[in-house]
Amino acid sequence: MENNVFINDDDVIEIQVSGDQTKHTVATMGEKIERCIQQLKLEAKPALLLDDVRTIQKVTTSGRSAVVELGKKLSYDKLAFLGRPGIMRLGANLIFRAIGKSGQMHYFEDRDKAIKWLKH
Repeated sequence: MENNVFINDDDVIEIQVSGDQTKHTVATMGEKIERCIQQLKLEAKPALLLDDVRTIQKVTTSGRSAVVELGKKLSYDKLAFLGRPGIMRLGANLIFRAIGKSGQMHYFEDRDKAIKWLKH
């Protein structure tokens, strides 16, 4: 299954991450996210990201590094991770700290709560 990046009906950039991830797949998502951010900025809208990682599988070491670099580079306003309970939350918190923008990020297990947090 391929990753999907699009602007949803809530004007949120939705990132649906599926399967195994590598440096290449992360870079491809990053390019799509950047285009969506530019589109929203042209419309004078905030860049709100919903990163749905509920169906993610393995991530290579270079893939994890690419995620951190992408998180530092992208000019988003807020980022909500949508994941499963347990170890995934711990992994997300480590990524938040590595990126250094923890005030702009939050982890959710409920999609509606994630959207609500992003929009307020």
